Order: sequence, then C-alpha cells, then structure tokens
Amino acid sequence: MDEQLGLYVVADGVGGLDKGEVASRLACEVIHDSVKSGNSIKKSLMAAHNFLITEKKYNRSKQGMATTVAAVMFTGNQYKVAWVGDTRVYLWDENIKLLTKDDSYVELLIESGHLSLQEVETHPDRHIISQALGIERKKIEVHCNHGTLEKNQMLLICSDGLYDMVPEETIFSKIKRTKDLQKLTENLVQSAVNNDGKDNITLITILSHENSENSDSVTQPNVVRHLNNLTGHMQNEEVLTEPMTELSNEDTEKTKKDKFAGVTVSDPQLINQTKYHDLSEKDMELLETLSRRAKNENSPTKSGNHIIAVIIVSAIALVSLLLFR
Repeated sequence: MDEQLGLYVVADGVGGLDKGEVASRLACEVIHDSVKSGNSIKKSLMAAHNFLITEKKYNRSKQGMATTVAAVMFTGNQYKVAWVGDTRVYLWDENIKLLTKDDSYVELLIESGHLSLQEVETHPDRHIISQALGIERKKIEVHCNHGTLEKNQMLLICSDGLYDMVPEETIFSKIKRTKDLQKLTENLVQSAVNNDGKDNITLITILSHENSENSDSVTQPNVVRHLNNLTGHMQNEEVLTEPMTELSNEDTEKTKKDKFAGVTVSDPQLINQTKYHDLSEKDMELLETLSRRAKNENSPTKSGNHIIAVIIVSAIALVSLLLFR
C-alpha cells in the first residue's frame, strides 16, 4: 500500500518453495516504482511481467517463479483496477459485487456454458489458472476496470486464500455487522483460517468516507457477478440465454491428476508449496478452444484523506494447484 500514491496491490506468488514469494515481492516493487514514475497501472503490471521474465532468464534459481496480481489506483474517489490471474477485487455498495474475472480454467467452462457457478466450488480443477505475471508460454493480457468509490462503499482486494474459504454471503454478513475497518479485515482473514485455510490469505480493505465532489463524474464499474441475497450465492450479471451443454467424456478425461496434499506448519514465515504440472495436449487443446469460443461470444495523484485502507496478511502453508507451461 502507498496511500500517498493511492496505490494498493495484492500479489499471490506461484512457482514452488520460495519462488512465489520472490515473484510477488518483485512484482509489487516494480509496479510501485512504475506508477511512481508516472506510468499507468496497466503498463506497470506489464513492466512487472517483463521484469520477472528477464530475472528468470539471467538467474537460474528463479526459474519457474510467477505471480498473480490485482492492483487498484485511486485519483480522489476515482479508481482503476488492473489484474492478471485469480487475485480478486470486490466492491461493497450494500451488496457484494465482483469486479474482476479470474484467468482460470473453470471460468472458461462457465463462459462456454459447460459449468455452473455452484459447481465451481467442488470442481477438481478450480485452482488451475491460465495466466500470471512471469509466464513465458504466451503473451499475457492485463484486464482493467474502473469506477467511483462513494461514501460508505468499500473495495476488497484479496488472494484466493480468502475467497476460497470465506463465501461471499459470509463477507456480506460480516460487513453488515462490523463497522470498524480494522476489525472487519481481521475478522475476514480469521474466518478463512478458522475454515481450515491452508493458503496464503491476504486482504486489503479500502473504505470511502465521502462522496465525490462532482456527482456527474460518478462512474459505475463493470460487474462480473453479484450476490443474490435470496439464494445466498453469486450470480452472473448476464444470464446465459442458451441451455448448458455437457462436455463429452473424451473432452473431460484428465490424463494427469492433481496429487498434492495439504501441509500444516508452525513456521510464521511465508512458506510457498505451490507446484507446477503440465496439462496434457488434450487439456491444452480444450482450454484454448474454450478461450477462443468465449472471446468470440463476448466480442460486441493522490488519494484524498477520506480513503481509508487496511491490509491483513496471514502466512499459512500454501497448497495451490496452478498449472503453467
């Protein structure tokens, strides 16, 4: 966090042992320096990506490191969001709204109508992500969103260690019950720990105490999903108009299974146990096909002192199943 710049970043490292920790730290440093030099938040994420690739090229010990990232940049009440991977940004405006779309295998299945949101929670490949900073397999795409944070509205930037363990319905109820920002942030992270969280749990909460000076400049962000208070589940903003279809047995057959077990340690230092493993050619072909199909279907300063932010990080044994090659 750099409140003078209005910059808030969460980077969740992948890559095995200490490599993910190094990648996430380097990414935050590069993004901060780049924004401080006057670059846009999108260009700053690309700068971090290119820096990690260069580091790996000239330093054998850093081979395989990568990181997901979500960053928010404020100018007054106006904010810009940029992300790569599955680190998320939520908006609270009397409801929970997701402002980022995961770069993930299951997200492609959702977009193509082969998977429902409820099925994601138990899907064996829900931790497979399709891109991250530092991955050389293909050119990455930095996604962006923007909006205005009005009085009593809140942004939450979090790693999957939080949202995997704390449902959006629980986040909703805790925000409704808790007025103190510090206590809210701590409670949400502690909830992930209490729910047997074994991942790195990171959360930044940003609260606005004032409305924008010019009401005509208020911008509503693009919303990916919102919480349906009747069902208690997240719901897509755009409902699929075509019925869902089943994947063939041939398409869904996995030739390689995830075999990583959880680890519990008492060491307070960040321990990253992330592994890489390869997708089969069949899996890669399916992933790329769904990605192309989804794209074709979808084609048509300084922050003010009224912005308050809190960051909480819980370092626990990391057990993520993220694929790259």
